[in-house]
Amino acid sequence: MGSGSLIRKWRRGEIGSDAMKTLIAAIVLLGVWGEAHAEHWGGELERYLVALHMREASGRLRPPAGDGGRSIGPLQIQRGYFEDSWVAGRWREVCMDLEGSRRVVVAYARRYEPRALREGRWSELAGLHNGGPGWRGKRGVIGRRIVAYRGDVVRIMKGGR
Repeated sequence: MGSGSLIRKWRRGEIGSDAMKTLIAAIVLLGVWGEAHAEHWGGELERYLVALHMREASGRLRPPAGDGGRSIGPLQIQRGYFEDSWVAGRWREVCMDLEGSRRVVVAYARRYEPRALREGRWSELAGLHNGGPGWRGKRGVIGRRIVAYRGDVVRIMKGGR
């Protein structure tokens, strides 16, 4: 059941206000826990996010849009990626900001690769960032580009270019 169907049920009175308040509190607490848990990685998570920024935009804060205008901001995030992250706000406003883009990347990873995020498997997270949730199944030219991208991010994390 998607969040839209829960909201519709609440509006129709099928879910009480107390239940909805409990649900909202749980979502907020999970978000806070997730942020605190991500902080556990501290320097490693920071290095990963810096490596993405270097790979995507050479460290620029206002790079030109990529992928024919579909990817924006310092981490080159597309609208669908942003929407799938469930981060509040407007795509352009959030993703044109470095900190907003970082929140989106961590939330997206938490949704699609939570174990890789918990375990600090940065190469896999780079694959997710570049190829989306189905990145493992991509073959041919696209699959090879994802492999190269993952290698680039890991190399940057280790101090390479």
